[in-house]
This record gives sequence, C-alpha cells and structure tokens, in this order.
Amino acid sequence: MGSPISSTLAEIYLQYLEEKYIKHCIKDKDILYYRRYVDDLLLIYDQNEISAEKIHNFINHIDAQL
Repeated sequence: MGSPISSTLAEIYLQYLEEKYIKHCIKDKDILYYRRYVDDLLLIYDQNEISAEKIHNFINHIDAQL
C-alpha cells in the first residue's frame, strides 16, 4: 500500500506462487478449477478427493514467512 509499485510486485509474486504450487494441484486433480482476479480466488474441487481444510492449509503454508 502506499507505493505505486506495490500492486505490480504483489501480482508478480502471486503469479510465481501459482506457477510453482497451484499448477501442481491442478495436474494432480486436487483442484478441478482455479481462477484468480487480483486477490480473490475461485476454486472448484472434488470433496471426495480433498477437503477444503486441506486446500486452505496448503495455501496458507506455501510461504511460511507470511
């Protein structure tokens, strides 16, 4: 916030995280559909394969520094 470049840096970082971690979940069919608009996520997943809590924990533990 405050700096004009902050939104650009956040977008670059989120794209990096998607490329490194989220694509893996999509390939493994844990997440069936994934879309992001700025900082909002839409996920569709099979409840028989994975729970919302597991997805939530996975995403929250990608970067332990946060």
